[in-house]
Amino acid sequence: FIVNLSSENNNHHRTYNNIKDIIAKSSLSITTKEISLSLFQKLALAEAEVHGIELNEVSFHELGAWDSIIDNVIAAFIINKYEKKYNVSWSCSPVPIGKGIVHTAHGNLSIPAPATSLLLNGIAIIDDGIEGERTTPTGAAIISHINPYPNISSAETGNLNIYKQGIGIGTKKFKTIPNILRILIFKEAKKLIKNSKNEVISQINFDIDDQS
Repeated sequence: FIVNLSSENNNHHRTYNNIKDIIAKSSLSITTKEISLSLFQKLALAEAEVHGIELNEVSFHELGAWDSIIDNVIAAFIINKYEKKYNVSWSCSPVPIGKGIVHTAHGNLSIPAPATSLLLNGIAIIDDGIEGERTTPTGAAIISHINPYPNISSAETGNLNIYKQGIGIGTKKFKTIPNILRILIFKEAKKLIKNSKNEVISQINFDIDDQS
């Protein structure tokens, strides 16, 4: 599936309200529009929390580009088609978060990006050892929307979960990176068995001589 842009002009830095307007005026079905808007709302809420601003003040940088909008809309179209036609439920394997540095409009940020961390809260994650951004904010929003573990607590999925995120901002200015210390707290999830109970089982081993 290849998308060719008619122009590279104005392909970044769209506001959340601008993207909502683009989707609302499109020829998509009503349900696809609703899902698309829901996905962007998740992204906007995460960005608003990261930047400490109101929802209507959110402006997307890389996420405002046409390719990100199209990713979102196509995901919404597929979700709508399968949920409507086949009444499906969704599942996924643990999500790789990657490691290293990603280049953004704010400078170089550590992986996972702050918004990605918020969107993956409660989702089983894994470090597969591969460098780079393994899950983007857009991908994290889609996974968060489809809710791949609807009837299972986060502890039952195993692996790790992002528990909390802490951010501290320094006053010194750098040219290529923001002066931010970010700490992620991971919570190890233990496998649970439904309807189980705690028991103490003792095993006694001994030898019996001269017996059949």
